[in-house]
Parts: sequence; C-alpha cells; structure tokens
Amino acid sequence: MLPQQLAAFLAKESTSGFIKCARDFISLLENNSIDRVSFSQEVHLALADLYAKGQRLEEVPVNFTDPKINIGQKVIFEDLNIGKVAEFEEWACYWEVDPTLAISLIQPTQGLLTDDFAYIYRDLKIELTKLKLGTPPAVEDSLRQLKWGHSHRWGHRCIDSLRFLHYSRLVHAFE
Repeated sequence: MLPQQLAAFLAKESTSGFIKCARDFISLLENNSIDRVSFSQEVHLALADLYAKGQRLEEVPVNFTDPKINIGQKVIFEDLNIGKVAEFEEWACYWEVDPTLAISLIQPTQGLLTDDFAYIYRDLKIELTKLKLGTPPAVEDSLRQLKWGHSHRWGHRCIDSLRFLHYSRLVHAFE
C-alpha cells in the first residue's frame, strides 16, 4: 500500500492522464494487427498527446527514494515493440538541427524515426514496469524518471518524431 501523499499524487489528473497516455502509446507500438495507414495516423496523435501530457506532468516530491539503490537497473521489461514504424522505410530518415546552438555552430545531423520510437518505447516501458512494482521507492522513482525523461530524453525524441510525421504527411499529400 502506498503512502497517502504518493497515492494522492498518482490520483492527480496530470499524473493519471499521463500514465494512461503512456500506456496507450505502448499498446499502439505493440499492436501487430494495425495497418500502416491507421498506425501512422494514430501514432501522430498519440505522440502529440504524449508530449502534451508529459509537459503537464508535475515533479513528484522526493520522500521515499534511496539514492544508494538504482531501481532502474533492477527492472526487466518485456520488449514487445513490433517495429511497425520500420514500414516507413526510406521515409524514416530525416535531417535535424539543434535549435539551441549559435547559427555559426549549427550542423545538420541525421535522425531515424525507428530510433526515436525505440527510445521512447524503452524509456516509457521501463518506468511503467517499475510503476507496477507498487513500492513507494519504485513508484516515486518511476514518476521522477518519467518527468526527467520528458525534459531530457524521450521528450526530445517525441518532438523530432512529431516534426517528421508532420512534414511527411505534407509530402505524401502531394504525391
């Protein structure tokens, strides 16, 4: 049983809404019966929702995490990502630039939609698996990692994927 403070944090709409959205995204990537067109339409909306809900996710107060224990390394998750995004084939590669750099330092780099989805999937799946452990340290650490990941890791990949999907829809509309 979780302490009241942590249970109340999980019950917040910003937290529960994000967790539902993350689970839905994982389910979409694990769905092997969806066709390519439906997948591309649904995943675009799912990414936008995931990013928006992650933006609203609040920082959990640190009360139960033991800095000497790395829960993340102890969590094993079942990778059921079927790689549906690989069906985009040649469209799955894109160029990007880091907008935070000075203009004179900007160098385009290559991005891959398959890599973006793999990182997002892995990060979310590990933390959702950790959340299921149900112990106060695991739940707190999972929520902290989900928020941190949105700001520093999978959130960036989400934006890159959204940008790709946005422009690829425009490209395909003219074919």
